[in-house]
Amino acid sequence: MTIYRCNHCGAVAETNLAPNTTSSCAKCSQEVKIYDASFYVQSLLQRYFALNKDFKQLQEQYQALQTLSNDFKQLQEQNQALQNELQQLRQVQSTPIPKVQPTQNTNANKPQLPAEIIEKIKAVFANNPKIGIGALGGEIKKAIPQFDQKQYGFKAKFSDFIRQCDFLVITGDKNNMMVSLKKAKTNAPNRQPEKQPAKPKINLNDTDLFANQETVEKIKQYLNNKNLTATFDYDALDMSGYFDESSEIIGDNFALLEKHLKFIRYLYHNGKVGLTINCEDLPKNESQKLQEIFKQLFDYTIFAKYFYNNEDKKIRITLNNAESVKKFMCGGWLEWFAAIKLIKQVHGKGKKFAIARSVVVEHENGDKNEFDVVFMSEDNTPIFIECKSGEFRQYLDKFIRICKKISIPTRNWLVLASEIDQKQANAFEKMYPVSFCDLEHFLEKVKPMI
Repeated sequence: MTIYRCNHCGAVAETNLAPNTTSSCAKCSQEVKIYDASFYVQSLLQRYFALNKDFKQLQEQYQALQTLSNDFKQLQEQNQALQNELQQLRQVQSTPIPKVQPTQNTNANKPQLPAEIIEKIKAVFANNPKIGIGALGGEIKKAIPQFDQKQYGFKAKFSDFIRQCDFLVITGDKNNMMVSLKKAKTNAPNRQPEKQPAKPKINLNDTDLFANQETVEKIKQYLNNKNLTATFDYDALDMSGYFDESSEIIGDNFALLEKHLKFIRYLYHNGKVGLTINCEDLPKNESQKLQEIFKQLFDYTIFAKYFYNNEDKKIRITLNNAESVKKFMCGGWLEWFAAIKLIKQVHGKGKKFAIARSVVVEHENGDKNEFDVVFMSEDNTPIFIECKSGEFRQYLDKFIRICKKISIPTRNWLVLASEIDQKQANAFEKMYPVSFCDLEHFLEKVKPMI
């Protein structure tokens, strides 16, 4: 089949003429060229795809211009904030500092009891060094029948009066207050016991203490005894950076962040970089919490850019395309979360333990497996933690086979899944021999094993 298109009137029609010949347009009689139909369609498609490619490039350029526009607005707001701060500083600088008047001695206005009244009250304690505050009022009335503390400027409430007397002291709680005489100070030297120098406290969110061979040695021996060759990534437990803090922020606020984390994974998998969160319809406390979280993650360089527009109530984020950050946001955060929570649970309590992340083992037949987090307690109980921030059901059979293959108790294989709740975890354990846990009950689940 052949076809022609008239360049004069735009008419398109089929013909039975041979391709690459000429004829007259049936509509306007102008000369037209005859084309093979398949060749003509192919040419149209090539032009369409070329135009579509140009269109997509223009879209990307438009998005880049929007990002630049948002950056410019952010710089304008920051500049305005700095201008306001500078203006306030100038106002403070121009304001004269008032002279500080010396404070007057308030002891002159302090209520005082006559010396004979004080001696009579002290005499009440002669036979009983400690008296209940209720009983003391009766004893004072017996010793001084006409006594009224208000005439000396003291407060009417008896307990307040006792507190104002500098020779008395109250001990015990509000339900059992006891009163006694304040002991006189002596001139004997006050010898303080010699203090032992305190060990420096380790900030577990800023240390490379666990990024070494010693930390994994017990795990290595355990795997070697099962004829497994293990390879360890020591840097996977170097907490000098911000991955551990960021993982705790995400894990502790997962219910609020879940849908945003899913969308971030989608953006990474599809080569996109921009994320906008509309806070206009959110409750105020939820909006503020999201702003705090995303700003903190930006400060930790998890995001390349962060901007909140007060006018349209939108959070705008540019993703960080560094491979380590991409891996972290696409699921690696859960491994960091499990590791730092375990370390904080056992470190400093006198227990010896071993822990490792991203452990690759090779079997005698050459097969390889990778364990997300491996923990070994003081009594050499191993816990293999499989961290799943997305779908995991298709791997359940694999988990069971690995447990059998390396002869570990199946209940010591824990699937930490962020997208299930505890009710589902309990139900799954009735169906499969391995253990399951959600984020909220992670430490509660592992405590008996560590």
